[in-house]
Amino acid sequence: MMLLFPTDTPLYRTTAKEHPTLLGYLVGPRKRGIPHFLRSGNILWAADNDAYSQSFNPKTFLDWLRTIAPYKDRCLFVACPDVVGDAAATLARFHAWRPRLENLDLPIAYVLQNGATPDTVPWTAIDAVFVGGTTDWKMGPDPLQLLVHAGRLGLWRHVGRVNSVKRMHHFWPFADSFDGTTFAIRPDNALRAFLPEMLSRSHQGKLQWS
Repeated sequence: MMLLFPTDTPLYRTTAKEHPTLLGYLVGPRKRGIPHFLRSGNILWAADNDAYSQSFNPKTFLDWLRTIAPYKDRCLFVACPDVVGDAAATLARFHAWRPRLENLDLPIAYVLQNGATPDTVPWTAIDAVFVGGTTDWKMGPDPLQLLVHAGRLGLWRHVGRVNSVKRMHHFWPFADSFDGTTFAIRPDNALRAFLPEMLSRSHQGKLQWS
């Protein structure tokens, strides 16, 4: 499982060069500008929408996507705007935003929120899933069921707010990437704590879909 790192530090740059399959980069509209790694074209990246924050601005998000769209060749996904904790409202917002993301030819991640089921996710219209939701829902059985289904369809699977090694282990067999606020707050310390566990788990293989 790949860690999508939210900030650029010297330790991250060094580690990303040593372990390019384990470390990618997560960008968002609040960062502004074009990060170094997008310009260099040597690392996989994904884009969050920052809808989890109270500062989400649709125009700012769309303008920012146009700025980073030229670097889409190494983009894993762009998280379609969602509504935290509400699967029905997220689906409605997805239908409104999908044409805009498709016009930019960006891979679309559907954010899984409380109440999402295999029957309500627009599987044929997306390239990835992003596990959001409240903590209680995220750590329950429903997200794992959805990740298994996404794996069978060959979609990229990302989990947000993975702020402990224990939570990383919980999702490891089911997901392709993760991020967490701890990497923005204490980037180097968190990277040092997670990397040994990631290296160990990376040799154990993934869940096989049948």
